[in-house]
Amino acid sequence: MVAKFVEKRGLTAPVYRLAQAPPDCFASHSIPATFILDKKGMIALRHIGAANWDDDSLVTFVRGLAAIPET
Repeated sequence: MVAKFVEKRGLTAPVYRLAQAPPDCFASHSIPATFILDKKGMIALRHIGAANWDDDSLVTFVRGLAAIPET
């Protein structure tokens, strides 16, 4: 079902599904719930609810995460 959705919309970003329940740190009773991870897989930002993901401050934040070298 997810594969058909991705194909129909021509999405090119990676799409992953969990094979089991998510870890407790991702627990949320809200939709949408967004978690942005850093390069080490740690939660860098948790946002519950709708957001303007085109906002300059959020774009700058994500670009900053991408630019931080791994240690």
